[in-house]
Parts: sequence; structure tokens; C-alpha cells
Amino acid sequence: MARNTFNWSRNDPSLLPDFQIWSSQDLGEPTDDVCDVQKPKLGGVPKLLQPMFGTQDTANIINDLSCRFDARFPSDFACTQGQFNPYAYTNSTSTVQFCTRTGVGEEIAFPLHSDTVLTVRVRDSRGQPGPTASMIIRVP
Repeated sequence: MARNTFNWSRNDPSLLPDFQIWSSQDLGEPTDDVCDVQKPKLGGVPKLLQPMFGTQDTANIINDLSCRFDARFPSDFACTQGQFNPYAYTNSTSTVQFCTRTGVGEEIAFPLHSDTVLTVRVRDSRGQPGPTASMIIRVP
């Protein structure tokens, strides 16, 4: 089961987490640091329009956003609210869900008056990346 959200080295562009997510817009105020999620130095995440897998830049940006999530299982620890169940997976056949660790704060805020495309892919139990899926976040 894929559950790794951070797999990075500054000198190995082949390292990627099982959960891989990137954004079409800068989130917050991007820095060159990877996974800068500790106070007092909270950093944003740079945009990644077209990932070039195998490059250090792509590995840095994907790890920078992915590390802000964690894997949750079983569904008792889901982060999505169902209509009748306070927290549940949106797909009952799912075995894991990836949730932001602390929500979306100012450090990775979506830009105002803009559409941001978030794209994600997850590795399967054999380590193979699955298809990408995207969604648009629209901030008025």
C-alpha cells in the first residue's frame, strides 16, 4: 500500500514519494527549501506546470508539497466528511486517504482571483505510478 509522502535527497532526482502532488500556481510564498513546514520558517511551494520526472527541480517541488500530507487508514481516520458519517472515505473501496497534516494555512495559500490546478498521482503496491488526476481550486 502506498503511504510515503516524502522521499527526497538534494542529490538524487529519482527519489519521489508514493503520493505525488503538484500545483499549476505558486502556493503561498515559495522558497527554494524543500518541506519547510516547521515554525518559524514556513515556506510556500513553487508551481510545476509540466513535470519533467527525473529532474531535481521536479523532485524538489513534488516532495515540497507532498510532505505536507499524511496517509490515513483505516477510514475511521478519514479527513473527508460524509453526508451521514462524520468522517469517511468518499470511495468505500479505498484503503488509504491522503490528507493535509494541518489544513491549508497561509504558508501554502491558494492565490486569490485565480484558478489553480492540482494534479496528483499515487504509486501502487508494486511501486508503479498510477494515472494522474486533476482538480481545479477556484478562489474568487
